[in-house]
Amino acid sequence: MLTHFAVAPVAARLVEAGPRSTVILNVGDDDVETAGMSRLDDVRALRAAAPEFVPAAVLVDPAHADEPGLREEIEQWGPRLAVAHVRDEARSHAHDPLALRRALTDLLR
Repeated sequence: MLTHFAVAPVAARLVEAGPRSTVILNVGDDDVETAGMSRLDDVRALRAAAPEFVPAAVLVDPAHADEPGLREEIEQWGPRLAVAHVRDEARSHAHDPLALRRALTDLLR
């Protein structure tokens, strides 16, 4: 998602859409791009790359919800924190599409 903010017109539209958007945090952390990074690191990187962008909600799997500092960072940022089981049990690095759909539907209610 960070690369989207590198293109000024796209970044402007994302900032505009922020109040109607949800950031879905990664469930995996063992690929080359995210090795050694926490969800707190992910949120801080997004905030640094796009300080004007504030989503309505941030969705996190319970496996990461209690990471030290994550709740406080999101609270300071402003979005609502939503915690839901969205990890694919068969592929721990991926989201479960049906669980993700349920979680997003619940957020819209």
